[in-house]
Amino acid sequence: MDVHPILDEWLEQWVWPTPFRGPGIDFRMRMTTERLIPVWNRIVHQSLEWTKTLEERFNQVIILELWAGILAKGRACR
Repeated sequence: MDVHPILDEWLEQWVWPTPFRGPGIDFRMRMTTERLIPVWNRIVHQSLEWTKTLEERFNQVIILELWAGILAKGRACR
């Protein structure tokens, strides 16, 4: 599986340095690698896509507001 660089960095800094200990270590490692990492990876990808969409919409609103302001000034000058 291709892990997003943001998630990979987080795993390297926060998950893997904390060793799993005690009974059930194999189960917890398997759960982390097989179930949790794919879900976290999807969450990262979806969040980045949502952020990009939100940024595009925000930029469109700013452009519309700028045009509305320019048109309003033009009408006020007449």
